Amino acid sequence: MMQEAERRELPYLFRLKKSGQVNRHIEKLWGRQDGVRAGAGWEAIASQLPLTGWSRARRVVVLRRRLRDELAVTESDAATGQQVFSGMAEWWRGQEIYEYAVLVTSLSEEVLGVAQLYGDRAEAENALDELKNQWGWTGFTTQDLRRCQILARVIAVTYNWWSLYTRLAIPN
Repeated sequence: MMQEAERRELPYLFRLKKSGQVNRHIEKLWGRQDGVRAGAGWEAIASQLPLTGWSRARRVVVLRRRLRDELAVTESDAATGQQVFSGMAEWWRGQEIYEYAVLVTSLSEEVLGVAQLYGDRAEAENALDELKNQWGWTGFTTQDLRRCQILARVIAVTYNWWSLYTRLAIPN
């Protein structure tokens, strides 16, 4: 997708999976203190990353945010294979633990702008995710296109009314 966007001279912004190479890149940037505040507790650093399978190095923005919440420890139950709560992590107290996001982009905006664009994109995707997973917009079992369209429209209208109702009921 990136190569095609570059060929068509279209800007792009993607989040990278944390593969081994991406994790090593994060480790290289770990000690740097030149991060820019990117809002919502995030710090951002721009760099170049050449990944296997890419034709060249591309611009990446590494975002990190310190975790403030306590960490729960789980273990796998031998009988069922399910994760079982085994307590709160004591070993991490006093240490700084971060979550990371690595974005690859062709945009020329500053780091803060790229982080803001990604945050806006993620916020817009939340509504689509809610429609798909909680409102049943993942698909319908009928092969009749007309009925599928009607049902999709009913769900969309109901979702719009529900969104308006909740925003009026809880304005903040």
